Amino acid sequence: MLAEDLLLPYLQQIGADQSNPQFCEEVMKIVGQARSNQTFAYYQLAFLLNGHKEFLFEQHTFTDVDSLVNYLYKKATVLRRSPKV
Repeated sequence: MLAEDLLLPYLQQIGADQSNPQFCEEVMKIVGQARSNQTFAYYQLAFLLNGHKEFLFEQHTFTDVDSLVNYLYKKATVLRRSPKV
């Protein structure tokens, strides 16, 4: 839904833009970011939908999207550098 720009029209259709305009503004920002960096936007959306200040992933607690993405990037870099079996 995010990649196809379907999330915001869905939220408008169910009336979320009227009942929670701040939430919809955040979704609009994320949809805009998805055009340039889809992966980052998905994680931002996960934080927003989670509704908490923290996100638990692989037994690590992240308080913002940047720290989560940095963790994933470092992990991917280490995996790419490991010897292939």
